[in-house]
Amino acid sequence: MSMVTMSISENISSITAPPSVDLIGDAYALYEDEALKLAYCNSVFIEWFNIQHPGSLLDETMTSLNKATLFKRIEKRGYYSISIDTGCTDKKIPSLIEIRFQKTQWQGTQYISAYARDMSKLKEKEMLIESHSKIIEESNRKLARKTKKLEENNQQLVSLSKKLAKYLSPEVYNSIFTGEKEVNLETQRKKLTVFFSDIQGFTSLTDTMEAEALATLLNSYLKEMAEVAARYGGTLDKFIGDAIMVFFGDPKSRGEKQDAVSCVMMAIEMREHLRFLREKWINQGISEPLHIRIGINTGYCTVGNFGSENRMDYTIIGGQVNLASRLEAKADTDQILISHETFALVQDTVICESKGDVSVKGIAHPVKTYQVIGMNQKAEVC
Repeated sequence: MSMVTMSISENISSITAPPSVDLIGDAYALYEDEALKLAYCNSVFIEWFNIQHPGSLLDETMTSLNKATLFKRIEKRGYYSISIDTGCTDKKIPSLIEIRFQKTQWQGTQYISAYARDMSKLKEKEMLIESHSKIIEESNRKLARKTKKLEENNQQLVSLSKKLAKYLSPEVYNSIFTGEKEVNLETQRKKLTVFFSDIQGFTSLTDTMEAEALATLLNSYLKEMAEVAARYGGTLDKFIGDAIMVFFGDPKSRGEKQDAVSCVMMAIEMREHLRFLREKWINQGISEPLHIRIGINTGYCTVGNFGSENRMDYTIIGGQVNLASRLEAKADTDQILISHETFALVQDTVICESKGDVSVKGIAHPVKTYQVIGMNQKAEVC
């Protein structure tokens, strides 16, 4: 390995340097091409490398320089660069210096120029960037931990909301969680179509079936009916044993007429679906066939949240609600009995048969009723 050692003890040739060299503000030197003998250096070079003293930074730098590598790199790339960490805290001498060697023609002679630049500020910037990078990395780690925690909390909230949704009608649940409705103790008067149904003979069935089997049968029935109600956009108010209460017109309404039509269509599908369930239950060993009774009425009800700030129910109350319940009690086996108010809204799309006036508890005057036969296939249904 061919090494080069240079110091001020070697004679510096008396040459005239390029006129711009002393104006550049950085260290500059010229070496004779082959011997790498220091031929010229400006005042900045002398100050930075302290070349007036043997064993100076210049000596250390040139001693560690591989001459063969230097010329090989210059021939291949046109230059050769090295960086020197001086460790100096004196502001006059940079803490980091980069020297770039390359061939230079001056006054007809070939030299190796050594252009040294102050890279201290770059080093400071790199250190600052590194420091900031570490801060950013730590911030990112903290953010990642917080994000993970938020995701876990969000998953818990999603899981909880799904569980809570089972205690609410889908219509009510969606209106609350989308912000359409506030959870406050407030009510309003609206024209609604109200549906009541129960299983005829269910009470006597409780005396002949085991409680577990009866609960399984009832849950199967209520699940199927709830799915039908959801398909038609009904608000499932509550289950009362085997009875079901559904209303149309709040929190979503498609208009009084369409609400009534949707309610009757739902009732027809429930009645048809019970036939399928009867066959299923008979195959499961339930010998006594089950039938349904349905009552529907349309009128103004009070709808909203009832209860206290700590516990409230979203439901409806009023005389028109009671009438729907009374009509269900008056209905015959597998009959859908509707009031005149409902009939007036659905008569164009539903085939009905008048059942005359009936007296119901709590209402002073007779109530005109109609039996739903089926849908009018010629009518347009939205």
